[in-house]
Amino acid sequence: MDSVLDHPNALAMRDKIIDRLALNDTFSVGIEHHVAQLTPGYEKQAGAFINTGPILSKVTAASTPIASSVLDVAALMRGIFRDEVLLSQAAREALLGDASRVKVSANLDYVLGLWKEQFNGYTVFHHNGGNHGYISNNIYVPELDVSIVYFLNCGLSEPCIHAFNTIEQVVKRHVIVSQ
Repeated sequence: MDSVLDHPNALAMRDKIIDRLALNDTFSVGIEHHVAQLTPGYEKQAGAFINTGPILSKVTAASTPIASSVLDVAALMRGIFRDEVLLSQAAREALLGDASRVKVSANLDYVLGLWKEQFNGYTVFHHNGGNHGYISNNIYVPELDVSIVYFLNCGLSEPCIHAFNTIEQVVKRHVIVSQ
């Protein structure tokens, strides 16, 4: 992508998404050092936990990690569903509609970067991801206009993934049900 654009894709993301939605706490880690400081993320290597933030801060290729706050991540998801400036209705339909849907199981679909799940009578969209030292989830319920975002800075270790999955189940069981 960087070679097609002839500049780091981080600049295009800033122009087309980050600035349009006023995501003031979102930045490309390896390129935009001046925007904010990265929260330390930890990964176990050779029996010891290391802070991976300084390592990721040196990545400047197309796969440059993006750092953000929970408020900005929630705003991004809300923007995908509700902001006509960010996405036209036609673009939103192309992203989330039946033409892009892949059926994964009875209650779970995949639509171009988002999981779409039916849960307790609601449609729930979510996107999770991880990198060395970090793992996150962004859950959005369009019918309620509710975003639930959580980050963990313990990476992809077994205890961290277990905690991550436990949080997701608690959110689905107690937060979404109680609405």
